[in-house]
Order: sequence, then structure tokens, then C-alpha cells
Amino acid sequence: MTRRRKAPPAASSKAELVSLTPIQQTLLEEADRQITILSEGRELKTTVGNVVIRKLLQTAANGSAHALGHSVKASTAAQQVRLNEIKEDVEFGLRFKEHQQRLLDEVISRGGDPESVLPHPDDILIVEGKGYRIDGPADAEQLNILKDNCRRRDVLILQAVLEDRIGDDRAEHSADPFPGATSLLLAQLLNIGLPARYCMSDLAFITMMERYRRWSKRDLLKGARSAWAGLGRSRPRGWMMPPLNETRRRIERLLPVCLNLFSDVRAGKVSSSGKIAERIGRITGQ
Repeated sequence: MTRRRKAPPAASSKAELVSLTPIQQTLLEEADRQITILSEGRELKTTVGNVVIRKLLQTAANGSAHALGHSVKASTAAQQVRLNEIKEDVEFGLRFKEHQQRLLDEVISRGGDPESVLPHPDDILIVEGKGYRIDGPADAEQLNILKDNCRRRDVLILQAVLEDRIGDDRAEHSADPFPGATSLLLAQLLNIGLPARYCMSDLAFITMMERYRRWSKRDLLKGARSAWAGLGRSRPRGWMMPPLNETRRRIERLLPVCLNLFSDVRAGKVSSSGKIAERIGRITGQ
């Protein structure tokens, strides 16, 4: 006599799907993990979840899908919890965005400073299927850092135009594609890393360069020296950025370190502004 297997536990009701348990979280992470399998003689990139579904169908075709059915039901329940959490995040993000917009309208109507409303409603981005995120400064400290990076970008654009004007016959710069290549590269990298609302378009980038190109050589020299001093980095008159190849080597060396810091911040291993600044200081000192 065939022994009847115990039916799997019923999926949790909607009221019980409040938050993911550690096991459910691990299950979803494992289901989303990317793997490479061999299918019909070809390598195929897929997820563990897709492999489980494929195996389930194969097993069902052979007459038994009981064991794999358990994992599918568990995954379905966990995915439902995650969908509920995402829905709540989206709804909260929409309410938050509307609230910040009302605050901004009130400040503007009173003649106040729009930058005092942080985060700016335009920086609160709703990502359907994921939730929401803030692409911009959330407080005054972050706003000051962002403004400082914008000033650095603008100074680098000025520096690039200056170097293009005065040229460079030094041997270490002979491999550069054009004078000012290093400054222009760094300005573009800084610009790309800025939040969308602060990122200059290609047209704005070119317009700023063209405006500086109308300056006299004397004004460029004076303006660049004054701009660097304004950033707390005094440079002698006519100073040039390092060669492009040397800058590339520095970026390649520092990139993994910066990515490690970014991962630690996201994981919560480094949270305070002081510790982040300390890590950045060590990076820039390399």
C-alpha cells in the first residue's frame, strides 16, 4: 500500500505576509543567483529559480513533482511578500514626493530658498517594480558636498580650455591626444557621477567650454588660478594637470578601492560621515 505523503503547509494568507523571514530572504537571493548551465551543447546564463522551474516540469512529466513543488510554493510565498513590500515602498515614495513638493511650493511662495527643501521632490524617483530612491542630496551636508563637486567639475572645464590655449610641449604630455585631455576626462567623470538634476548635458558642457574659449589667455590664467584657490587647492600660474596616461593609471589603481568603500557603505559597515571622510582621505592620499 502506497503511503500517502503529508500535504505541504498552505501558503500564508495575505494578512500574514508582513515581512520576509530570513529563510525566505535567503530563498529569494538563491533563486535570483546567476549561474551558467550547459543546454543542448551551449552555455546558457540563467538563474537558479529558472533551473528549478525547468527541473520541476521535467519531474512532473515523469510523474512526481512533490519535492520540487515544496520549493516552488515557498518561493511563491516569498515573492508575494517582496511584491507587497515593493508596493508599499512605491506608495510611500509617491506620498513623500508629494509632501516635498508641497513644502517646496510653500517656500517659493514665501520667497524662501528652494534649496532648503531637501530632498528636492524632483530627486525622489519612483522605480516601478522596485520602490523609490533619492537621486540627490538629502540634507545640507550632502548638498554642500554636491556643490563642491560641481565647482570642481567647472574648474576642470576651465583648466582644460586653458591647457588647450597654452599648449604643452613637455615630453611627458607627448602621448596625450590633445592638450587638456586629462582635465576634460576628469571633468566628464565628475559630471557623470553627479545626480541627474546636477549633471550637465553635452550641450551645456560644450557651451561652457565655448564661453571660456572667448576669454583672453591672461584671463584664463588668472581665472584658473583663482578657481583652484577657491577650492582650497592653490596652483601656480600656468600649472598643468598630469599626463593622461598617468591619470589613467591612478584611476585604475583607485577604482577597486572606491568600489570597496561603496560596497561597505551600502552594507552598513561604514555609516558615519566621519568614517566615510576618513576612508576617502586615505584613498586620495594614495
